[in-house]
Amino acid sequence: MWSAASAPLLDQSTPPPAYGRKNKLRRVATVFVVCLLAVLGAITVRWFTSDGTADTLASASVPLLARPNPIAAAGAVVELGEVRFTMLTDQLIRLEYAAAGNFRDNATLAFIHRNLPVPRYTVEQEGDWYIIKTSNVTVRYLSTSPGPLTSVNLEVFVEVQGDRIRWDPSQDFHPKNLLGTVRTLDNVAGSLELDCAKQPRRDLHCSYGLLSRDGLVVIDDSWTTEFTPDDWFQPPSVPNGSSNGSSCAVDAKGREDCGFPTISQAECSARGCCWSPLQERNGIPWCFYPEGVRQDWYLFGHGRSYSKALFDFTLVSGSIPLPPRYSFGVFYSRYWAYADYDLRKVVDEYVTHSVPLDVLVTDMDWHKTMYKTGGGWTGFSWDPLLFPDPSGFLEWCKRRGLKNTLNLHPAEGVKAYEDRYPEFAAALGFDSALNQTIQFDMGNATYMRTFFDIMLSPLERQGIDFWWLDWQQGEDGWTRIANLNPTFLLNHAFTHNPIHWSNGYRPFILHRWGGLGNHRYQSGFSGDVVPSFDSLAFQVYFTATASNVAFGYWSHDIGGHTEPTPSELYTRWVQFGVFSPVFRTHCTKDASNDRRVWTYPLDYFTVMREYIVLRARLLPYAYSMGRIAHDSGVSIIRPLYYHWPEASESYQYSGQYMYGQNLMVAPVTKPMASDIQQTLQHDVWIPDGNWVNWFTGELIQGPTLLKGRGYTLDELPLFVTGGSIIATKAETKGLEVLGRAQETPSALQLLVFMGGVRGGSGAWYDDDGLSSAYLQGDSAWTTASYQYDPTKRTVTISVNKPDGHFADLPSERYYSLRLPNVWPATAVGVNGVQLRYAPMDVVEDGQKAAWGYDGSSLSLLINAGLQSTSQTFSVEVVFEQPLKDPLLEVGFAGRLKRFQQAKVLLDYQWGVDTVFQEDYPNLLLAAAAGDRISSNPVAARAELQRFEMYISNAVKEVEDLAVHETVKKQLLALIM
Repeated sequence: MWSAASAPLLDQSTPPPAYGRKNKLRRVATVFVVCLLAVLGAITVRWFTSDGTADTLASASVPLLARPNPIAAAGAVVELGEVRFTMLTDQLIRLEYAAAGNFRDNATLAFIHRNLPVPRYTVEQEGDWYIIKTSNVTVRYLSTSPGPLTSVNLEVFVEVQGDRIRWDPSQDFHPKNLLGTVRTLDNVAGSLELDCAKQPRRDLHCSYGLLSRDGLVVIDDSWTTEFTPDDWFQPPSVPNGSSNGSSCAVDAKGREDCGFPTISQAECSARGCCWSPLQERNGIPWCFYPEGVRQDWYLFGHGRSYSKALFDFTLVSGSIPLPPRYSFGVFYSRYWAYADYDLRKVVDEYVTHSVPLDVLVTDMDWHKTMYKTGGGWTGFSWDPLLFPDPSGFLEWCKRRGLKNTLNLHPAEGVKAYEDRYPEFAAALGFDSALNQTIQFDMGNATYMRTFFDIMLSPLERQGIDFWWLDWQQGEDGWTRIANLNPTFLLNHAFTHNPIHWSNGYRPFILHRWGGLGNHRYQSGFSGDVVPSFDSLAFQVYFTATASNVAFGYWSHDIGGHTEPTPSELYTRWVQFGVFSPVFRTHCTKDASNDRRVWTYPLDYFTVMREYIVLRARLLPYAYSMGRIAHDSGVSIIRPLYYHWPEASESYQYSGQYMYGQNLMVAPVTKPMASDIQQTLQHDVWIPDGNWVNWFTGELIQGPTLLKGRGYTLDELPLFVTGGSIIATKAETKGLEVLGRAQETPSALQLLVFMGGVRGGSGAWYDDDGLSSAYLQGDSAWTTASYQYDPTKRTVTISVNKPDGHFADLPSERYYSLRLPNVWPATAVGVNGVQLRYAPMDVVEDGQKAAWGYDGSSLSLLINAGLQSTSQTFSVEVVFEQPLKDPLLEVGFAGRLKRFQQAKVLLDYQWGVDTVFQEDYPNLLLAAAAGDRISSNPVAARAELQRFEMYISNAVKEVEDLAVHETVKKQLLALIM
């Protein structure tokens, strides 16, 4: 530790940790793992009873992402009397004032690790000023101005893209903050204020983001709750000693609670806190912390290096956990009084309609409700009228690979009619003969230990995989610990419950946001939203913005909650849900409100099923991005400004986001124009680089703006970076649609999007998908790359053997490859062995190694067969024609599909405004072009050249058709 008595100049020469560029995260994943594994481990969880004595909950160890290590390395600290500066990284600095130098070193809710590698910094003295410099931040402190940190004695400078930004404590702590998230979207219709200074509701736990467009953020951690060494909670103490500058004249809006509402004035005073008997808070006296005795600030001086700021935050706050693989699949949920036979039927309907399903959610009616007597919300015993054999039902689900969760509203306590009430009462010393409700006392560790052991663990042993916590009973007073809200406490307690997770499985919950640091407890439940296009649009922005506090796994009620959702709105919500962190449909109890996609009209169901299948297929990609989030702090859903921080459009187009490193999504959040059945005025910004429209195949060179394009119901603006290789799973049908997300894939299809880029790569991640063994290195990354030689017209693709290992890694895998937007091949070889050409249905069957050509998407499909995962294998493709060709870049696949939709629209005019096929032959020729190319790939170029002619002729044909004007407008909007 450096102090004023030390030498006047100090050069800390410890090298800073290595960081990867944000767009190269996968290449430096190993670096991140090395940095983070230093703080991984298992600890024995101990709890404190209400009298403050230690109480061990269980002997089992819980695999935790981070063992708190809150005391900083001595070499990182500069202490100057009552002021302390800690260089946590070269851009993250802790600034403290504590009366009489009584600094605190306990872990707090958001900051649990401070013992990090010491970055390079210097300390100089110019007169009475001490100057601390890192590579990016300069701190100046005036030693002759003691007391709290103010604009008189402290100024900070941050280097931002060549500019020098100045900050002092008189300025806004969050200049141009890019915002964070809030506890819930319950009953929100449209948007909700995320600027915490403008958000009046304290119960939302509004958290500013860690990122600022100005390049500087200060987090005030002065009075947040602390963790004890035994992983429970304690209120922050008021420093003893000098009360230099302390004051109780704290504005009500800025007060931090020093005790729960029932605290006595004597206890408040004993804590060194302020007491207000005035009726300033609904008639309840207020115990709050004084000003001028402690300042504990964290300065993020990262400029616009947003990914570095997030990585540094996870160094001090803990990694984003990697959820179990099944959570990346498909959830079904509905508030409904389902019986076990009802749910079996729902599952069978998923099979009948070939819709993937991985998690079955059962809302509150699973338990005894007693609605007529005023109960209903809280319960812990199966309702035998609906679930006469719950163990048998859960075993039935497990045989189908499904995971199960139940809804919990624990606030009403344990009532006398609960099955395990006598045992619970006896354990807590209650007389069960009195039949009194045992109140829910979450702040009492003995109570919580007994609650987990007696009330919940029997359900977990039956087959409940995780809990959906649905706390809605207020955020004040429940914990009886100052500044600790019940949402955070419950998230922490359920995630660290060793009785549930002693099996070594990854902790997983579904609950609301409790405040900064809550990213360690995934995932989020955003609450009961009012359905509307405005609500959908806000969820897109809300989900991406939450990544600014590392909360990357919001789970929304897809379709909204409170009322029936029109078919078009639900379809658009499903499309967004497919590219959101958790795909969970849900709605309230209403006979006219349902979220089973097959209950909607056929046209809508067909589109929704297509997208849900895509969700299942993309799981290897999404899961890999989840691992990158764990290693880097950069969530799967990323605002565009993470990647293009200097482009103003990346801030302006906040309805777009990156889904991982390679996919950009711009969900459609406006209704279609009724006259043309397309959504218009949905502008999409394309950033710098080569991009391929996932669905249409169009090649787009950015930066550019796609302005005023129309999007049909089945179209979603989804773009992939040129040069990407995306790992996907094959589509499943029949019983195979159930429970497949949890499995380590035994077959993969690699999508090679060259997009005009001669060389590219991709990577995918595997582990067992369920346990915490990945924290000890039981996992594997597999990489693939390609090179295109335009002189030889060859593409060579290499798939490397995995880097790493775990017990369930397949020794062999079936591989197929799809190259969209290419010409047919003249030769295809795998490891030097030539494959035969075969029709597409033979290749897609996957039984034999072969290659084929799909004319509808201009895609080459290669079935490489079974390949050993212990060896690298290669594929070489020879093309007859160069791949740089405008005919391949105009989005033929999308245009073809629109012509086929136009053909269907004309079919439905039969008997209304009957027209005949002879009236529109060019439209029909265009609609069948894909089939003709598939049948005769060598004619692909000639067909594409004629396709342009068919378009212009078809437009004239449609203009001359004797159909209703609305139909004609729809037709022309499709084909022009």
